[in-house]
Amino acid sequence: MNAGLASPPLSAVVIVSIAPAENPIMPMRSGSTFASKIYAAGESGMEYQIFLMSFDDGASLVFATGNIVDFPDYPIGYDSRQVVDPR
Repeated sequence: MNAGLASPPLSAVVIVSIAPAENPIMPMRSGSTFASKIYAAGESGMEYQIFLMSFDDGASLVFATGNIVDFPDYPIGYDSRQVVDPR
């Protein structure tokens, strides 16, 4: 019997470690340095950002996101580990 409790007690989850944001485990997340640079430039329009990212292979691609630039939609074959300069 639950001694008057409306629902049974919940289980606990033990967190052993947390990967840093720059960890290659999350290659789709832009690094905090790059995201900060884009945020510092301000919004491109009401509630959106348009920015250019240059990659280590020489490609420069335009991205459009909402105000959360941490997870741009990289094309196949690209991820945050290859970004050399966001503008």
